[in-house]
Amino acid sequence: MWHLNRNSHPYAMYDGIVAEPRAFVEVAGRTAAKLKELNLDFRDLSELLVIGAGSSLYAAQYAQYLSWEVRTKQPLRVMSSSDFVEFGPTPSDSTLGICISHRGTERYTSRSVEKLVRLRRPCLYVVGQNANLSHLSGGSFEILETTPQDQSPAHTWSYMGSMAVLCALLQELNPEHSLLSGSLLTDEIPAALDLMLASENVMKALAQECMKATKIWIVGAGADAVIAREVALKIVETSYIIAQGYELEEVIQGPLQGANQDDVFILLNSAGRLSDRVSAILEALDVLDLRLLVLSCGQDGPQAKPFAVTRKRQTSWVAIPNRLPYPYASLEVLIPMQFFAYFLALACGRHPDSFRLDDDRFRLAREKLQG
Repeated sequence: MWHLNRNSHPYAMYDGIVAEPRAFVEVAGRTAAKLKELNLDFRDLSELLVIGAGSSLYAAQYAQYLSWEVRTKQPLRVMSSSDFVEFGPTPSDSTLGICISHRGTERYTSRSVEKLVRLRRPCLYVVGQNANLSHLSGGSFEILETTPQDQSPAHTWSYMGSMAVLCALLQELNPEHSLLSGSLLTDEIPAALDLMLASENVMKALAQECMKATKIWIVGAGADAVIAREVALKIVETSYIIAQGYELEEVIQGPLQGANQDDVFILLNSAGRLSDRVSAILEALDVLDLRLLVLSCGQDGPQAKPFAVTRKRQTSWVAIPNRLPYPYASLEVLIPMQFFAYFLALACGRHPDSFRLDDDRFRLAREKLQG
C-alpha cells in the first residue's frame, strides 16, 4: 500500500498534504448528507463519546475544543481506545459512541466498536474509504467514510478528513451556531486551507535550518496543543528525531528544565489567548538562548506579509494569514507544520513514507507489535 518505490520528492506524504483543502470540503459535505440519512434521533443523546488512538485520538481532541467553543447541547467526551476497552466506564443508554480509525485495523478501536455494539449503544465508525473491516464480528454500527487510504503511513489528509467528519457531526447537532454554519465548512475553511499551501517554501527553508536538532518541542494553547501533538508525531514518524507536543502551561511547569542547547522550540499561536503566558515563555527561551520558531496568526508578534519570516536573535516569526475564527484557526497552522515535518525528513535524508520499515530491526519490531 505504501509508495516505497518513490525515491524523491514528491513523496506520498506530500500528496496527502496538498490534497487537504479539497478533502475537507468533500468529506464534510458527504458526511452531512449521510447523517441526514441515518435513523438516529440526535435530540435524545446525552453525550458524544469519541474514541481513537494516535492521530485519530488527536482528531477527537480537536473536536472537543470545538464543542467547548460552541457549547454544544450534548457534551463531547474523548477517550483513548485502550482506555475505553480496558478501563473505561459503561456509557449510558443515550451515549453516541464515535470511533475513529483511518485504516480500520487499529486493535483497540476495533474492540471499542465491538464493545459499543455489545452494549447496544449507537455507534458511528469513522474510517477511510475501503477500510478493512473484515475482522469485526458483526453487529449494528454506521460507517462514515473520510478520504481514500493514505498512501503514506504518516497520515495527513486522513487526519484532516476525520476532523471534517466531526465538524459536520457537530453541525448536525448544533445547526444554529455561527461556528458551524454551512458556508464556514464548505467555503471559508477550504479556502483558508488552500491559502496555507503557499507556506511550502518558507517551511522547507526553516526545516532545513532545524535538521540538526536533538529534540523538537512543539507548544500551543487550546486547540493548538492538539496540533502540536499531531505534528510531533509526524516528525517522529518521518525524521526519527525526538519530538514532543506540549500544552503551553504544561511545558512551563517543569519540562522546560530539560531543554538543551541543540533543541528547537516551536510555538503555535493561532488563538491569541494567554498572551501573558506566551510573552513569558518567549522571554524565558530568549534568556536560555534557545532556537525558537513562532507560527503566529497576527497576535503577539510582528505584523508582516503572509508567510514572511521576521528574525530577532534566536527567534524566527512566521506570519500566518488568519482567515478563520478560533478553533478553526488551528487548522491554519496545521498545514505549514505538516510541510515542516515533511521537509525536515527530506533534510535528514529520510524517506517520509517508509515508517522505518526499510530497517530490518524496525520491520521485525513492527511485526511483533501487530502480532
